[in-house]
Amino acid sequence: DSRRSSGATPGPFNPVYPGGDRTGEKAAVFAQLRARFLPRDKLQNQNIMLALHGCSHAAADNVCKNGFAVVPYRDEPWFGRGLYMTTYAEYACRYATGEFKAQRNPPNDAGEHVLIAAFVAPGMVYPVSRKPDYTRPSNLTSSSKLKDRALQPQFNSHYAFVSAAHNYECMDGARDGAVMDYDELVCEIPQQAPSRVPPVLPRALIRRRAR
Repeated sequence: DSRRSSGATPGPFNPVYPGGDRTGEKAAVFAQLRARFLPRDKLQNQNIMLALHGCSHAAADNVCKNGFAVVPYRDEPWFGRGLYMTTYAEYACRYATGEFKAQRNPPNDAGEHVLIAAFVAPGMVYPVSRKPDYTRPSNLTSSSKLKDRALQPQFNSHYAFVSAAHNYECMDGARDGAVMDYDELVCEIPQQAPSRVPPVLPRALIRRRAR
């Protein structure tokens, strides 16, 4: 995304959004994502950002040992297949405790749960919006067309703001300055050869005491 131009001419670094962006919502969502990018220093062609992944202690230990991997999902990933992360610490903590699962994740002996903080290179990002990514955009709890599907062609990740009041489906309003509840970044992570650097690099474990 660091190589996108401001022009309308399509190209490998200036892709056209499938279905367009008539409302301007995608442009507004993407602008908020870009505000989360870190200073690139000497990096010329890649943006990076800090994101969080909440999981069980066992999963966190495995990630730190072997790196992230995209595994088959027991449920249907709502915004496409990939590795899900967020920039909202509270949201990641809710995944760390297992709040969204039938059985919660147990804390460690100190009563702590765990987050993984990672530097992420999202690549070319597709911003998710109610239009045109939902068949019924006015039904705020309906599922998106991206559910359990591969990421959009030409894009390396999907980015969506989600609503806690509407079953964590995509929420609109970025173009109007609405305060968003949480966000989700979906990165497509292929199997990596040992000589290649994966786009998501685990940097630290953050342990948080359960309340």
